[in-house]
Amino acid sequence: MLNRFCRMLMAAGALGLLAACATAPEPVAPPQPELPPEVAAHYAGLQDGGFEIPAVPPDI
Repeated sequence: MLNRFCRMLMAAGALGLLAACATAPEPVAPPQPELPPEVAAHYAGLQDGGFEIPAVPPDI
């Protein structure tokens, strides 16, 4: 019984050491969404009553 427990404890320890040596995966940035041209036109700059309204930056 004790021998079996020791083997299981050693196997768990070996697994822990093996997991500690693993490297973390590189983070991947999510892809930027693409706006259809008709939607992007709503955010373009325009002139209203003589006032210039600037375009909305695309990174917002």
